Amino acid sequence: MRFYDEMLKVAAILTADGYIVLMPFVSSYMGGKESDEQKKMLDEMHKVKIDMSQSITVVGWRVHLGESTKEEIEYAKATEKDTALWGGN
Repeated sequence: MRFYDEMLKVAAILTADGYIVLMPFVSSYMGGKESDEQKKMLDEMHKVKIDMSQSITVVGWRVHLGESTKEEIEYAKATEKDTALWGGN
């Protein structure tokens, strides 16, 4: 969620290009202070969103990839989803 503001910008661009965008929201609302149980639930929800998608877009990958993001990329690859990498600072 380190790149949340950038994610919103990318979501706006992709939406304007005609894509339906599914992205995480709860972590930013909670300030990254979710419990271990909530984090596990959110990780599972992200996998469901990946399952619903044709592809994923990873924002900020040049600067930092957290463990959850790495796991989501691997999950997307394992489920044969295209992966786009969107810059970063």
